[in-house]
Amino acid sequence: MTTTHTPEPEPPAIKKQKLENTSEQCAFYLAKKKRTCRMQRKAGNMYCSEHMIQSKDSTPEVSSKGERVPCPKDPRHTVWSNDVERHLKRCKKVVQKEDLWFHQDFNVTLQDSKLEKTKVNEENSTEINKKDLLHSCIEELRKHNTYPPLELNVHEHPGLNNRLEQVQQKKHPIQQSSLIGNLKSNNLLGLGHRYIEFGCGKAELSRFVNLSILEDLKNNSDTNSIETPYGFGFIDRGVNRMKMDPKILLDVSEFSQMKVTPPTIVRTRIDIKDLHLDTFLEQFPTNDTGIVCISKHLCGAATDLTLKSLLNSQIFATKKFSGLLVAMCCRHVCSYEQLLPHSREFLAQRGFKDENTFAVLKKIASWAVCGRPEGMGDDDGKDHTSGLSYSQREELGQQARRLIDESRVYALKHSLPSTYEIKINWYVPKDITLENVTLSILPQ
Repeated sequence: MTTTHTPEPEPPAIKKQKLENTSEQCAFYLAKKKRTCRMQRKAGNMYCSEHMIQSKDSTPEVSSKGERVPCPKDPRHTVWSNDVERHLKRCKKVVQKEDLWFHQDFNVTLQDSKLEKTKVNEENSTEINKKDLLHSCIEELRKHNTYPPLELNVHEHPGLNNRLEQVQQKKHPIQQSSLIGNLKSNNLLGLGHRYIEFGCGKAELSRFVNLSILEDLKNNSDTNSIETPYGFGFIDRGVNRMKMDPKILLDVSEFSQMKVTPPTIVRTRIDIKDLHLDTFLEQFPTNDTGIVCISKHLCGAATDLTLKSLLNSQIFATKKFSGLLVAMCCRHVCSYEQLLPHSREFLAQRGFKDENTFAVLKKIASWAVCGRPEGMGDDDGKDHTSGLSYSQREELGQQARRLIDESRVYALKHSLPSTYEIKINWYVPKDITLENVTLSILPQ
């Protein structure tokens, strides 16, 4: 099912709930957050294991694991002394430099780009009053608000039906179903692909991509291609629990109708800025499978770093690239430095010429997703620094997000051959998620 140009429903008011203190909660006060730690403590202790050595009043607890000591790589957190060696193997503060595809800051710049080597035009905005700068940026944004509404491409895939029946909160499965349905509508779902999930976390999206592939095979009378190889590559800089990697293989083994060749799965813990994509892809068996890049949600600068990693690779030159579909997220934490050079050029042409003006653009972008305080009406909130009501700020926030997204489209169109189609779309209504825009790159 596909719907186009459908007005987006208004999102429900977001209620903020505070966690209540309990008798078993750590008593250590976090000055930066202006609250006590919410970790649980053992009976008889005043603090959780993380904070027991950070207070002068606490006595280090000694157990079978030893005592709490600062992590050798990052003393801002602690570890049991007997577990130091094991901890360092999974500590998220330890850079995994032993991986062959680790190249420090490789994607911080766009390789061989003339624009990257040219100093970006910067204006001294520090002398301008912050309020005046805000209003001047608002005027620039309104001046360049010439874009028509995006197309709303809502799809569904039966591979998510069981998931939708099992959970009460259906927003994530609905998003996953639409993303996977969009993959299928663009011929990107099936065996014969290597799915590279950027910012994968537990890789839940990839698991349901795999289940949807199996669902399609079950309903396909042609079983000649079930031995076609495929695989998944997982890229994330964090340490993730309850990973879906083994569940993907288990799902394949339980697919008793036919013997599907299990996918190759390669996971790496790395910041995208340090990823040499070509070397990472060498970990997969040599075959003719195409590369499909996916993500939900790819936060802030991670989207721009992902695009740089693709442009810094050889996948377009070797024609191994099949497509990209990512749900973008958090424009308010983008980095001016990590924008593609042509993105900066695009924004400069529209009045956002330096880090100061881009910082204001990001602030405005946050107005679209910050949520409405309970009881606030459309015309309330004019005591805001901007002097605008809530509905006016929300509208400007959407325009700021759109401008950042359009800068990415512009950059890709100037970096890739015309044989590729670059688009942004809504993939679910706004009442499902405020972060409802996808970026796609598709060979024509």
